[in-house]
Amino acid sequence: MQLYYAPTSPYVRKVMVVAKELGIDGQIKTIPALVSDSGKAYFGSQTIVQYLDHVAGGNKVIAQTDFETRCDALTLEAIADGILDAAILIRYETVLRPEKYRWDEWIQGQTQKILLGLKALSDRLPRAKSDLRGAMLPDPVATGPLPLEGIAAACALWYLDLRFNDTIGWRGTKEGSPLKEWYEGIQKRASWKDETSS
Repeated sequence: MQLYYAPTSPYVRKVMVVAKELGIDGQIKTIPALVSDSGKAYFGSQTIVQYLDHVAGGNKVIAQTDFETRCDALTLEAIADGILDAAILIRYETVLRPEKYRWDEWIQGQTQKILLGLKALSDRLPRAKSDLRGAMLPDPVATGPLPLEGIAAACALWYLDLRFNDTIGWRGTKEGSPLKEWYEGIQKRASWKDETSS
């Protein structure tokens, strides 16, 4: 199979980590438009990671559990992807838009979305004292493939480090600081180590 990518895309990062967690990264020449061995094209990280999990035998990073548990996992992934979406919008606004047209209040609104997402993830740490019901972030040192919702959360933190370490600095926020130890555990995983790791 062949994948096409931009190495600093957080969604590409999600696909790359899934491929490594599943042990099929050697089959991928480059990574997120995927062209399968049969020539069929797949687009978007959500579709590609579903495909990769299937190729690896299924039920690896995407657990086929009861409906409610699956929805909990999808909710965690959506929180992480929401952080990424807000971060990418800030990046576009601050890098692509001429300075005289930038909208500071809009950037602040996107930053607030990131902080709310970080708080939601922090509330779902494996040992968090939370009254929340539903999925918790996976233990980063557990054996076996890391579940997709954990990969998505780690990719959000990776992208914040890559693009916003000097401005948002999630580790220094009350919303994000509880995630530091969890993310350090993720960074020790073999699937996480490559030239774009932070």
